[in-house]
Amino acid sequence: MKITDVRGRVIEMPYPRPFIPSWAPEGAHRAMSAVIVEVETDAGVVGVAGGDMGHGTGPMLLEALKGWIRPQLVGLDAFATTHVANRLRYVAEYVFPRPWVVGVAVWDAVGKACGQPLYKLWGGHAGSVRAYASFGEVRDPAQRAEDAVRVAEEGFRGIKLRVHSATIAEDVAQVAAVREAVGPDVAIMVDANQAASRWRYAPRRQQAHLGLRPGARHRQGAGRARRGVAGGAAAAARLPGAVRADRRLAHPDRGLRAQPGHRPARTDAGGRLLRHLPARRQ
Repeated sequence: MKITDVRGRVIEMPYPRPFIPSWAPEGAHRAMSAVIVEVETDAGVVGVAGGDMGHGTGPMLLEALKGWIRPQLVGLDAFATTHVANRLRYVAEYVFPRPWVVGVAVWDAVGKACGQPLYKLWGGHAGSVRAYASFGEVRDPAQRAEDAVRVAEEGFRGIKLRVHSATIAEDVAQVAAVREAVGPDVAIMVDANQAASRWRYAPRRQQAHLGLRPGARHRQGAGRARRGVAGGAAAAARLPGAVRADRRLAHPDRGLRAQPGHRPARTDAGGRLLRHLPARRQ
């Protein structure tokens, strides 16, 4: 099953109000930009995938599709996913750093050709997964607790908090307030966005370092796990209930491993993002 075409288009999804993401607080975003990629094959199967493209990078991906990715992939066997991943790694290193949505579209074509959801092709056994509500903005403890109660009442049994206030103490207060508000039965995840970013949050890095146990390793949002950087251990020890630090670590073929049932995050007027986890493709 040869790839015969790779194409894409940018779509804009307006937010109900200006959105200031915790991972990029420099300016308000008025819409989510996403790229829809289609991978066509000579078997008539078309793989489709979508990925959000922040900071106006959608047009850049379209240019990369036309000038680099399409010439690299046309003619390849769609089932040769390792070769596809290698070509995309080359593009990521030298041309455009986020081409992985193309790999998801290739895998979507593979799943359609086999007539099976990808979780089965990859050896999975569960036909469904739980979804969690992921907030996108930094809020004060009282507001975030109110938001958390609302999504818990809607049925979400997991909540992901964005913590990046002016001080670590404010972050701890936010998590503690949410735990008290939702009780022990709702899972809480914490994303310390840009905690490892040297150029943007140096003062925060110094604050975090003060509470870190020597030699401990912790996961941080939008960065690598490093020694002596994030103060998650000491902070978490002061919180009531279990809290899990959460971050998808960067991986060259992370997009190729994602299931095509994944839908982009969306936000509401309350500033929260609802991220739907990969679900079984019917």
